[in-house]
Order: sequence, then C-alpha cells, then structure tokens
Amino acid sequence: MSELWSIPLVRISAAVGAAAAAITLLTPLWDRHLQTAGRRRVWCLLVLALLIAPWLHLPIPAAPAAAGSQAAAEEAVAVQVLPDTALADPMRPLEPAPAGEASHGVPETAAAPSSRISPKTAAARLYLAGVIFFLLYQITGHLLFSRKVRRWARPVSDPALLAQYRVLTARDRRPPRLLVLPGLASPMLTGLLRPALLLPQGTEKPQTAQWVLRHELTHWRRRDLLWKVLALAANALHWFNPLVWLLRHRLDRDLEQSCDESVLQNADAADRRAYGAVILSAASGGRYPAVSTSLRGGAGALRHRLGRILDAPRKRGRGWSVLCGVLCLALVLSACAREEVPAEAGTADQTSADAAAPEVTGERKSADIYTVLIAGQAGPYNNTDAILLASYDVTGQQMTVLNIPRDTMVNVPWDIKKIGSVYQYYGGGAEGMARLRETVTELVGFAPDYTIQVEWDAVGEMVDAMGGVYFDVPMDMDYEDPYQDLSIHISKGPQTLNGEQAMGVIRFRDGKNGYSNGDIGRIETQQAFLKAMAEQLLQVQNLSKINQFTQVLAENVTTDLSPSNLLWFAQQAVLGGLQAEDIRFVTLPGEGVSAWSRTYHQHLSYIIPQQDALVELVNDSLSPFQSEVTREDLALMSVDSQGALHCTSGPVADTQAAAPVA
Repeated sequence: MSELWSIPLVRISAAVGAAAAAITLLTPLWDRHLQTAGRRRVWCLLVLALLIAPWLHLPIPAAPAAAGSQAAAEEAVAVQVLPDTALADPMRPLEPAPAGEASHGVPETAAAPSSRISPKTAAARLYLAGVIFFLLYQITGHLLFSRKVRRWARPVSDPALLAQYRVLTARDRRPPRLLVLPGLASPMLTGLLRPALLLPQGTEKPQTAQWVLRHELTHWRRRDLLWKVLALAANALHWFNPLVWLLRHRLDRDLEQSCDESVLQNADAADRRAYGAVILSAASGGRYPAVSTSLRGGAGALRHRLGRILDAPRKRGRGWSVLCGVLCLALVLSACAREEVPAEAGTADQTSADAAAPEVTGERKSADIYTVLIAGQAGPYNNTDAILLASYDVTGQQMTVLNIPRDTMVNVPWDIKKIGSVYQYYGGGAEGMARLRETVTELVGFAPDYTIQVEWDAVGEMVDAMGGVYFDVPMDMDYEDPYQDLSIHISKGPQTLNGEQAMGVIRFRDGKNGYSNGDIGRIETQQAFLKAMAEQLLQVQNLSKINQFTQVLAENVTTDLSPSNLLWFAQQAVLGGLQAEDIRFVTLPGEGVSAWSRTYHQHLSYIIPQQDALVELVNDSLSPFQSEVTREDLALMSVDSQGALHCTSGPVADTQAAAPVA
C-alpha cells in the first residue's frame, strides 16, 4: 500500500476525490443559499488539478531549522525546484531504489530469472488497458453521432427563427451553426472545433425556441464543451477512482444548472414557468454524446432543476466559492508535495509527504502562536525596503502583520540610524538577517521565531508569471533615481500592471511629488497591492503556473523555515478558515522627528516609536509569550528639544552622536 501511495497519480486522484465527495455532501446547503456558478468554478478547478497535478512535484526538503537558534539563521534554506526529469512520469513512484540494490542485499546478478509478471507490472498494464478502453468507447460514440449529424442534419429554414437567432448572436464572432436533426431527443450543443446547435423537429417555433437558443448559446460562450472535454480526459486518466466519475457527473449537472440561472437572471415568474415547460418538454429519453450539452437530464436532476427554476434568485456567494476553491487547491498541493531526504541522510523509503509544524520555544499564550520576521530588499546593494513582523495565532485563526517603516530610528553605533540600513550594514546574508532580527527584538521586546528574506524582484517576476495584476494606482507616479536604477512613470487609476510597473508602484516614494504622509503612504500602497495580488493569484488559470511560481520563489526567497514548514502554515491558514478579515495590518505607531547627521551635515527625517502605544500593541496582538513587555524591555529611541538622542534601555550606542550645529 505504501508503494501504491508513492505514485503521484494515486495521491492526486485520492485528494481530488475527497474534495469532490465533500462538495457533493455540501450541495444541499449550497443550493439552499447560493447560486451554482461558484460550484461550477470549483468543479473546473478540480478537473484541471486531475490533469495537471500528477505531473507536479513540490519538493519539501527535510530537517526544519530549530527556532530561535543562531545556527538556524546561518544555515538558511532556500526553496528548491525539482529538475524537469522528475516530472517525466506521474505513474512512477518517487526515488525508486537502484536496480542493483535488491532486497536482503542479494546482488542483481545472483537473482534467478523469472517469467512471472510482477504485481506492479500487472497493475500498470491493467491501468493502461482501462485508459485505452475508456477513450475508445467515448471516441467511438462521438464519431458515430458526428456521422449521424453530417448525414441527417439540415440548416434551419424558418425565417422567424433565423431572425431571432441573428439577434441573439449579433455580438458574437462565428456563432454555432443552427441545425435541425430528426430523431434528436433534446436540443444540444456539440462540436468543439466546429460547434453546432442542434434542434429536434418541433422546436422550430420562435416562442419555444428562444429559451433553447439562449440556454445553448450560454453554454457556447462559457466554453462548456471545452470543460466537458477536459473532464472526459481527467476521467480517462483516473478511471479507477469512482469519485472522479462522481465529479464528472456533478460537473455535467452543474453546467446545466448554472446555465439555467444565467438565462433566468432577470426573469419574472411567468418567464420561469415558460422556461420550466421547455425543460419538461425535453425530458424524453435517448442518449447523447459525452462532449455535448443538453437541456434534458435524469428524473432526479430535472426535478431539482425545476425546483430551482421556479424559486426566487439566490445569492451568488462568490466568497464562499473562492474559499471552497482555495481549500481544494490546498488539498491538491498537499498531495503534490513530497519531502526529500538528503542523499547522505538515508534511502528513498525515508521520504514523507507530510507537512511539518515549526518548532517554537518558551512559555506561550498559545501553543500555536508563531512570529516571523520578513525583510524585502530591492537589489543586493540596497537597504531593506520593507520590514514586516507577522504574528499568527493558528488556534484562534488570527494574524497581525506589523509594518516597520524603514526610517524608524534604532539604537545602532553608526550615524544613519534607520532600521532599513541594518541588514546591508552587516553585509547582508545570514549575518545581516541575524543582526536585523536582533534589532527588531530590541524594538518589540521578543525575538521572532523565524525569518524570511525576499528579493523585491520576486514580486515583479510573480506578476509577469500571472499575466499582470489589476490594481487601482492611487496617484500619478513620476520618479527618476539613477542611484537606485529607478525610472517610474505610471498614471493614476485602475489598470493591469506588468512586473516592471508593479515594482515601480511598490517602490515609489518621491518626497516632492509623492505621498503627503511620506513613507507611511508608500507602506499603505504596498499593502493594498499585495492584497490585490493575492486575490488574483488564487484564480483557476494560475493552477497551471505553479512550477513557474515555485521557480520564482527558489531564486528570490531565503528562509530558516523549511518548505515543509511553509506548507504546514498554508494548510493551517486555508483549512483552518483564515479569511481576509482575520488578517490585521498595522503600522508601527510613531511620530516624525529630525536628527542631525554628521555624514550629510544636515537634519535627516526619522520615525520614533510612540512608546505606550507600541507596548500596548505588542502585548495585545504580537507577542506570543505570557509575560508582558514593558517600556524598560525595549530599546526605543527619542530626540529631545536640544536634538540629543536617548534610548530607553540605556546609553546610545553611537558615542559620536551630537546635537545639531548652531
């Protein structure tokens, strides 16, 4: 069984099947309160997962770093991407033992030849036979029906019906051919490459046909035939899983039900009754090919559809459908993940697909409160551009993200006392991140459990991989800075940003023509953009781009969290029900001051923390520990009326700091 479970196809099939079963069980509750369009999108996502996910391999290197240790900071691990050779065969178990290493240490040459077929080989042959039989059956049925259409179908000749069809398709390019097929049990749309809208004889009356035409044209505009083809391919690939058959059946049913709701979106009671009568008239028996849409269905499905047709319109419930889609996506990605043991650590049977909970130390308010320091940098020789401290309560599903402005004054021994300079001052890398962690610890009174260092280029590359991000730019942004290689020219207003433009938006901070509130305004724009990016990242079409996203992270992210830890966090957030309203973004409470710089011979602008407000914020929303932080526990800077610097924890580290020259 363990060898069978090591096959990616089996794991993905089981994960998607479990999601399909769960959604099926929730269908009565869903139909009672929400429209079917959202569930249709979830089915489509699962179909894509069945086709794409078996070829994905999300590696999870073992050995998570110990929390809070200096060694962990120095041995930061970057996310790795599996070579393309690992994606070649989704049916092959991962990391098979070398052929020469037979069981019990018997050399390969000593093994007696055998004519018996191994169970593994027999299972593979049975699987391939099932795929071939399934495809042959479906293809044969489709070809026979296509021959019937070519031989017996004729164009519609009724002038009134043709005029009505031209009105309904006035804005469409190359609408389906409108044909009549004798002996057809129900109107349908068929033909993926050359679509045809087929009508039975007797459906040519305009007063009856209007509902039929609108229904089938909705299918055509939504590309429902394409989704049926993809579902059929997924069913062939996973023919052994009865839950995949259930998924395909439910998708067919919801394609029709969602189409009903779209056609009747603004209909009154009389129109609903007329539409229901058309549905009933198509309830006669007869078979139709798998790659087609039809008004008819089974008795149970028809009763259900008629009930919803005659009911008042339901809420769309997009938020719930997105949540269901995210849950399903998390389940599939978990099935894709495989933990890779380093070669020196052991053999392939030591691999694991389980996500690993990060280790934490100390007496905590909750056993599942984790804190992570995130630093964003634009280029290897620039100061830290963004500093975030996230506190995530897994038990209560609450997250607080503290944005620390890079101009925050901290107690350092050099002249420019901005926290954004700490990482680069110590040479970046593990040492720079460790020093930044120490500085943040002095600022908030506790040490973050883990750290993540991100190159800002990752944002732009991720945006390009997504095909752009739609965002409402808050102002005209025109800024030239040759020292930072910045050339930003972006107009105000909603627009789709490419990677370069996105980087310009999040880095824009022109003091003359920029935000009236300085760096705080830039932080607010960054937060808004990252929210918009996250929402669009979860769309169905991005499922096929997971390898691209993984490659971007591999090249731009360094952390002392193992990928298995990151996967665990994702699982807890998605499966635990963390929602946007549960995430609180706050900015370090502070006020603007100026202090003299002996390097630049002028005053520089800083932000100093508001001590009481910061202590309250740390104790209420950030610190994971039971003991409360006091002002005496923090190293908070201040500037007096004479321009002299002070620190709450003791002497100022910069012994050369002086009051401004008169």
